Amino acid sequence: MEIYTGHQYAAVKLPADCVAGMGNEFMLDSLSAYDDVIASQTLQTLPKEKGFAVFDEDGTINLFHTYAGKGRLADYAHLRTWRIHHVLSPSTAGEYDTFRKLDLLYKPDKKVSAADVIDIFRDRLEGTEHEEQLEGGKIRIIGTETAAHVHVIEIHHDMPAEFALQSWVCFSNANYAPFIPLPNCLKSVPEAYSYVMPVYGYDPNSAACRFKELNALAAQNRKLYGLEIENMWEEYKSIWAGQYQKALRQAKISWDIGDTEGATAHLSSLSCHMLEQALQQTDITRDDLIFHIMNDTDTLRYKFSYKTLELSEEPVKRPQFVPSVNAAEYAGLYGYSCDDSEEGLLITKGSTTVTVIPFNGKLSSKGSLLINGEKAEEIRAFRRNGGIYIPIDTAMKYLKQ
Repeated sequence: MEIYTGHQYAAVKLPADCVAGMGNEFMLDSLSAYDDVIASQTLQTLPKEKGFAVFDEDGTINLFHTYAGKGRLADYAHLRTWRIHHVLSPSTAGEYDTFRKLDLLYKPDKKVSAADVIDIFRDRLEGTEHEEQLEGGKIRIIGTETAAHVHVIEIHHDMPAEFALQSWVCFSNANYAPFIPLPNCLKSVPEAYSYVMPVYGYDPNSAACRFKELNALAAQNRKLYGLEIENMWEEYKSIWAGQYQKALRQAKISWDIGDTEGATAHLSSLSCHMLEQALQQTDITRDDLIFHIMNDTDTLRYKFSYKTLELSEEPVKRPQFVPSVNAAEYAGLYGYSCDDSEEGLLITKGSTTVTVIPFNGKLSSKGSLLINGEKAEEIRAFRRNGGIYIPIDTAMKYLKQ
């Protein structure tokens, strides 16, 4: 659907085998190209009467040239339209050209999933020649930091209408924030998500503010801070997707035997748990990142030798930030049982045991991880909020199985 001048509109029905993507620019040309159309009554008569209609060679009104202006394309929006096409159908996207009008509809090279759409909302033109221009600040990416929130809606046609719609909701801009699956039967959310700020400004009572805060911190250095946070949320997205699909199947079984209230309650309860988990992980990651930035802030980036009184020729390698996760909670997601004691955390599944021993809190101390009683490696492991936290890459290496 497109709205022109605030008074006119046109909508076309999407065919089942095509996709469409637009970066804040008009895409419809002639409505004669579409079988199923809804349009305002004076959409085409008004520009004819007022003399600003632009016609195609076949005599039909071209909506883009009429209402946007003939040839009115700009990198600000058009590059994003091309990038969506380039991601979903690289075989037909071609090279980017500011002044080449792109088709609204096209067939993707492969079936598009909700995860693919989420990736598009985070896109920063990676792997294209345009990525180099980001440093100059003259490129508007799809994953723009100014987005207030992002939604991806997925419809399950084999489910009852009461919970057939699944919204992947991101309560901030998409780069370094989670997408959380929520059903359309959800009627209440944790307080931080329904909180209304009394004045516009930073407010830690607001979930949106806390997600945005982490996003803003991570964006200060995408390579050293942001990428690992993005990867962390990708892991949670994968975990939540699996949990949600399992709960959806269970809800359908309950619904079919007449337990309609139990079906919707189970889905809603799971989503509220995910909302709480996302916010807790955001707060932990924000605190860790702030401490990391504190230790990474130094004008001097070269080692100084007290022996020669000279600086080294090579800069000091700056540390990569890696988020931490609650080891017991993470292990539980992959079917492990956990026993926390003063000595450490014992994680068990079948014949495999993983023991996490936290560090004693001193700068020179490190934690350790044991596999079946044998020391595997030293790791950053610490107690916090009643649990033991370890780097997420360590958790994925040893517990994601």
